Amino acid sequence: MFERLHRCLCETGSFVTVMHYTGRSRSVRAPQVVEDILQGVGDLPDISTREVSRAVDVPHSIVWRVLRDEGLHPTMYRNCKP
Repeated sequence: MFERLHRCLCETGSFVTVMHYTGRSRSVRAPQVVEDILQGVGDLPDISTREVSRAVDVPHSIVWRVLRDEGLHPTMYRNCKP
């Protein structure tokens, strides 16, 4: 046990081991991604959040969050029968 701790301390300078695959990774909202989302919605206001997410290659929940933070409310238009 002490050999492993000593080796880890010598190699990394820390006793803490690197934890790989500890769960779902977090999506990072980079400024470029936010800009791409807003541009996609600005070009086509009636585009769905799923279409934007496919175009930008981020989860659609990120698209919803960005739009909500910017004060935008995506809506789905449906044709009603008369």
